[in-house]
Amino acid sequence: MVEVKADYISTENNGTPVVILKQKEGDPIRRLLLWIGEAEANAIKSYLDEMHFPRPMTHDLIKNIIDTLSTTVNAVYITKIEKSTFYAKLSLKTDTQEIAIDSRPSDAIAVAIRFNAPIFVDEGVLEEHGFLEEEKKDG
Repeated sequence: MVEVKADYISTENNGTPVVILKQKEGDPIRRLLLWIGEAEANAIKSYLDEMHFPRPMTHDLIKNIIDTLSTTVNAVYITKIEKSTFYAKLSLKTDTQEIAIDSRPSDAIAVAIRFNAPIFVDEGVLEEHGFLEEEKKDG
């Protein structure tokens, strides 16, 4: 697994949001594009831009629930891609166990960044679908 960070949100010419994941360490640095929904893009972007709302948005609510249950987010693992669909696991830790929850990567990322939890991508996924930082990737 390779650790990445949610670097920024962009949009394609057709308006589809894309989260750009950037490898945290290594040489060369690789990036991975994930096409996501508008709600998830807004949840990630608003947090990265340090925007605050008077009431909890969905991913803030999830964070509040996790906190209230004395649980934490260990990490996010983007594990595979099948038929253009990325798969992820949200790893939670309680006092007594670790729990892996199947998740869309966009939701898992939106929750993980609220906990400052690490995000990992399977090496094979990054190798096959990522690109070097200096390359341009057409979507």
